[in-house]
Amino acid sequence: MSKKSKLVNGMYQQQRAKDCHHIFFQARHWKRGALLSLRRFHYCRLRIDRDTLHREIHHRLKDVPPPKPINALEALSQLRYLEKFGAISDEDGFAKRLVVLIALFEDIEPQTARALQKQLEIVCEFKIKPS
Repeated sequence: MSKKSKLVNGMYQQQRAKDCHHIFFQARHWKRGALLSLRRFHYCRLRIDRDTLHREIHHRLKDVPPPKPINALEALSQLRYLEKFGAISDEDGFAKRLVVLIALFEDIEPQTARALQKQLEIVCEFKIKPS
């Protein structure tokens, strides 16, 4: 039985996974090492409505250019530090997460920061305010 046809709790398993938005996408650019760890870090993923905001983000922004692996590792380290001391948490809204990530990348990886800024603009259009 393929994954597409496998039902879990009355929902297709693959459809349920689509509710999880990775801030760093497309996956093909974020496959290995520090890039993969950063993409999978819990602060860089969140559940959003698939039919509106998620679709709009992926329609208007094709991908987020990956940083150099050493810069991804540094950003991951800083995120863990911020989490340890309570500056960030899983309760943070989408916009706040983007603001934090933009601050981490704006000086070292301008292309990545610009794509994150574009996501923030889309999120703000949907009236999701920083917490």
